[in-house]
Amino acid sequence: EIYLLNPKGKRIDVKRYSEVEYKADGELNPAGNHLVAAAQKGRFWTKTTEGYQSGKSKKGLKDVISCTYSAKFGKAVVKVGDGGKGVISKPVGHELEIVPLKDPGTLRIGDMMPVKVLFRKKPVLNHQVLATYVGFSRQKNTFAYATKTDKEGVALIKMLTDGAWLVTTHQKETYPDAAECDYYKLAASLTFEIQ
Repeated sequence: EIYLLNPKGKRIDVKRYSEVEYKADGELNPAGNHLVAAAQKGRFWTKTTEGYQSGKSKKGLKDVISCTYSAKFGKAVVKVGDGGKGVISKPVGHELEIVPLKDPGTLRIGDMMPVKVLFRKKPVLNHQVLATYVGFSRQKNTFAYATKTDKEGVALIKMLTDGAWLVTTHQKETYPDAAECDYYKLAASLTFEIQ
C-alpha cells in the first residue's frame, strides 16, 4: 500500500509506473508538507537446510533452522512551497511508525530533529533509532547517528549536514505461535530533506 496525504489530510492515491517510479493521482497542492506513506505486506522467511523459503512458515517444511515474519513501513516528507508541520506530525497507523515532531524544512545544520517511535500506536521507550544522510557512507547498515527514545518514545537526531536524511528503527519479538514461526520483525523508516 502506498498513498500520499496532502497538508489538509486528504488522501491521494499513488500508482506504480515501473519498478522504481510512482506517481500521485493529481497535483501536489495546496502548498505545505505532504506525507507519503507506504506499507509492505508482511511475509514469512523460513531458513531450512535447503536454503530460504520465501512466503512459507515452518508448518509443513522439513529441516527448519529458523523463521521470521517480516513487515516494513516507510514514510517520506515532500515539501511543496513553504512546508509546515501539519499532517506530517500525525500518526498514520502503521504497526511500527516514526512520526516527525518538527517540520524538517525549518531545520538547519546543528539543529535537533525530534521523532516519536510508535509500536502498535503506543510510544516505544528506550528504543534504538538510527539516522544517516546521503553521501555519508556506501557501506550497508552504516549510520551517521545513533540514539534512543526517551520515556515518551521521543528520540532527538542532530542534523549533521544538509540534504536528504533517512531515519530508521526496528522491532523484534517472539512470534505468538512457535510451531508456525520464531520471530516477528518490523522495520520503519522516515525520509526528509533539510536545506
